[in-house]
Amino acid sequence: MKNDAATIKAGLRIVTIGLIVLMVLAALDLLGGLLTSGGLIPIGRFALTAWICWSVYSGKVWARIILAFLLVVGGVMTVLSAVGGGDFAPFFGLIGILDIAGAIGLFVIPQVNAYLEYAAAQTQ
Repeated sequence: MKNDAATIKAGLRIVTIGLIVLMVLAALDLLGGLLTSGGLIPIGRFALTAWICWSVYSGKVWARIILAFLLVVGGVMTVLSAVGGGDFAPFFGLIGILDIAGAIGLFVIPQVNAYLEYAAAQTQ
C-alpha cells in the first residue's frame, strides 16, 4: 500500500481517535485520583500521558514504542485481574484485550504507519 493522501488521512483518523480515547480515560483517571487521594501524582500521570500521546501524534517512534509497551503491560495486568472473576470480569477482560490490540495496531495497521511516517517527516 502506497502512502498516498487518502491512506495518510485514514491513518490520521485512526491515530486521532485512539489517542482521544486514551486521553479521555486518562482524564477520568485524573478525576478519580483527585477525588480520592489528591496530590500531584494523578496530575503528573495525566501530564505524562498527554505528552506521550502528543509525541505519538507527532510521529515520534520512541513514543510509539513506549505507548505500545505501556498498553501491553496494562492490558496484560487487566486481563489477569479479570481472570480472578467478579461481576465486572468480562468488562475488564475486554478492556485488557482492547489495550493489547491498540498496542499492536500502532505498528501493524498500514494506514497508521503511513500517517506516522508522514508526521515524522513533517517534524524533522
